[in-house]
Amino acid sequence: MSQTYTVEMAQVEIVAAGCDSITTRLSSLSILPEAELTDCLEKVLAESGYSSAEPAEGRLSRLVAGALVEIDLRTKEVRVSVAREAVQDELVKVRVERTGSQSELANAKRESLSRAIEGKKRDLEEDLAREATAELGKALPGVRAEIEAVNHRWLAEAIKRKAAQIGEVRRVEENEAERTLTISIKI
Repeated sequence: MSQTYTVEMAQVEIVAAGCDSITTRLSSLSILPEAELTDCLEKVLAESGYSSAEPAEGRLSRLVAGALVEIDLRTKEVRVSVAREAVQDELVKVRVERTGSQSELANAKRESLSRAIEGKKRDLEEDLAREATAELGKALPGVRAEIEAVNHRWLAEAIKRKAAQIGEVRRVEENEAERTLTISIKI
C-alpha cells in the first residue's frame, strides 16, 4: 500500500544573529566620593572617544579592535561584545504525509516549514556565534590595553583632584606608558 505525500519547496529569508561577550569591572580606589569618581570617569571616557547612544542609561561605548566596549558609569562594569548578523535566502523542502482534510494538510505544511526554518536558523546562529567568539578572542589584547589605559587615566584624574583638595599642587609627573603618577603638593 502506498502513502500519498505532498512535497513543496519554499524560498524563505532567514534572519539570524550570534553574539559573544565578556564582562569585567574597572578597579577603583575610594579616594573621592562616588559622585566625583563617576564624574572623573565620565570625563576620561569622553576624552577617549566614548559616547552614549542613550544618556539616560549611564553607559558610554566605543568600538575597540572590532569589539564594542561599553562602560557603565554607575557600576563601573565593562562589557565587551562582538555581534554578527546575517540575512540568508534558503530553499526549504517540506514533505508532509497527505492525510485528513485540506486544513489539516495546510497546518501540517506550516508546522513542517516552521520546523525546517527554525533548524536552519539555529544552525546559522550557531555559526555566527562561533564567528563572534573568534573575533572576540582576536580583539581581546587591544581591548585589554584600552581598558587598562582608561582605568589608569581615570584613577590618575581622581588622584589629581584629591591632591588639589589636600593642598597646593606644585608638580605633576605622569607617565601613562609606565602607568606612574607623581604629585608634589604643599600642605
